[in-house]
Amino acid sequence: MKAKANAIPLHSQLRDELEKDILNGKYKPGDLIPSENELALSHNMSRPTVRQAFSELVSLGFLNKVKGKGTFVSEFDKKMVFDHTKGFLHALLDCNDNTNREIISVYMVDGNEKIGTVKLSDIFGADFKQGFSSKFIKTEYKFPRECVYCESYLPLAFFPEAPGHLEKNAQSYDLLTGKIPLEPRNARCTASIATALRKHAEVLGLSHGSPLIKVDSSLFNGRGMTVEYCISYYKTMNTEIIFNKNRRI
Repeated sequence: MKAKANAIPLHSQLRDELEKDILNGKYKPGDLIPSENELALSHNMSRPTVRQAFSELVSLGFLNKVKGKGTFVSEFDKKMVFDHTKGFLHALLDCNDNTNREIISVYMVDGNEKIGTVKLSDIFGADFKQGFSSKFIKTEYKFPRECVYCESYLPLAFFPEAPGHLEKNAQSYDLLTGKIPLEPRNARCTASIATALRKHAEVLGLSHGSPLIKVDSSLFNGRGMTVEYCISYYKTMNTEIIFNKNRRI
């Protein structure tokens, strides 16, 4: 490996390479990976550079150092479990446990903003000609303990007081006070695999481009109106998400 002017540091390049090798199965849980000397020789870099890459991978949970034996790929036996049958978990309108939630930013966006290829106004089925406000409240927040990063969208027309509440990390019942008809009763969730953008990587402590589990959730009130749209990003390591559907009789 060679470092070019203004390029990614060598230890970061090696860290990203080893992380991809682990995620792709080249090094499996429990495997002994090459030593610092071996990697320094094969990658034409110094041992301190390799040691720094190892240290960062240990901090991220990918590697485990055993004194006198070497460095091993972590077993990943401790899973984070998120059961979406017990509520919508990370949606603002269904979250009354804000003790581990950190609000990153709250600001307004226009209904023409696109989520992927779909306009925000289309997700909500908003018709601005009928007097529906074209503004939405976008809130970025995270749950550090569970390593989840979220983006939520609320219609300003429904929740004009929400920005002030959310800046204070309000609970869901604060947002829904006097708005019982807007209380979410149902949700539709879609799970997919995404890659970490720089903002995801910084918040979740990952490398840029790392795989993520992405869950898109639309929350509906009793009349079927969309009252919140939320995107949650989960680390793929040590994460298990459970989706169940009860049969109606």
